[in-house]
Amino acid sequence: MNRKLLSFSFAAALALSGAAFAQTRPAAPAAPAAPAAAPATPAPTFPGGASSVTETYEGWIVSCGVVGNAKQCQVVQRLVDQRSGRSVVTAELRPVADGKVQATFQLPFGLLLERGATTKIDETAGPNLTIRTCLPDGCQAPITLEARQVTALRNGTVLNLNVVAADSNQDVPFQLQLKGLGTALDRAAALVR
Repeated sequence: MNRKLLSFSFAAALALSGAAFAQTRPAAPAAPAAPAAAPATPAPTFPGGASSVTETYEGWIVSCGVVGNAKQCQVVQRLVDQRSGRSVVTAELRPVADGKVQATFQLPFGLLLERGATTKIDETAGPNLTIRTCLPDGCQAPITLEARQVTALRNGTVLNLNVVAADSNQDVPFQLQLKGLGTALDRAAALVR
């Protein structure tokens, strides 16, 4: 019986010494802390913390939003067919550097595409538009307007667009009112700063 007690005491001592050893073993070095993540750049906002802005200046609408991490604004005017309620012509202008404006005119289907569109600011000839492509909503004629052309638009009263119908070879005129355009372009430029 003493032998059993001695072997039990020895086993218990080994177990306890192992446990003591495990508790006094130096801890493994901690993994280096990951560098603190840079704080995320907050998304830009418009006045009052808004994520979008829509304002009207006469016949022009300033429409702004945040795309990716940048503010973008465009100035838009639509001519709508009173019978169908569908847009016939849409002008979208976006101020860019050096007083220039990136413009896209959306024109109706059924045009002689190779003729493009001619423009007049009041009675003065403006830039000719090349129709680049046609999409489900209409045919697109993009153009970069130089500062002098933008000045003429700001000072004008009407932008006359003329296209040619494919089925009749007849001229089809459209008129965009220019009143309010200068103020709308200035506001769009200010909102993206």
